[in-house]
Amino acid sequence: MTATVSDPLGRPIEALFPLADTVAIVETAAASGLGLVVPDERDAFAASTAGTGAIVAIERGGGLDGVRLVVLCDVRTTFVDAARVFGPQKGASAADVRRLQARPHALARRLDPDSPGASR
Repeated sequence: MTATVSDPLGRPIEALFPLADTVAIVETAAASGLGLVVPDERDAFAASTAGTGAIVAIERGGGLDGVRLVVLCDVRTTFVDAARVFGPQKGASAADVRRLQARPHALARRLDPDSPGASR
C-alpha cells in the first residue's frame, strides 16, 4: 500500500507499507527517515515525524477501537535521551540538542516513573 503523507520537512511523499489481511507494517523511515532529507536541508527544529503518524492514522481513524498496536524498536534509547543521541546526526548543534532536550524532560517529569522511556 501507499499513503500520501509528509516527509520530515512537510513535503508530500508517497510512503510504502505492506498490508496483508488485517496486519500493516509501518516503517518509520518510510515517512520520517533521515535519508529523505539531503544533508544541507537537515534542521532538527523544522523536522517532524507527523508523516509516520499519518500512516498509522489512529486519531483520524477514531482511535484504536480494539485494534492491537505492536511497536518494534531497534534502539534502547529513552525518549529523554533521544535528542542527545540522535540530534547531531540530524543536524543539531550542541546548543540545539540542549534546546531539544527541554520538552521531553518536562514531559518525563509529569509521567509515571515506571512508564516506558520515562527514565530521567
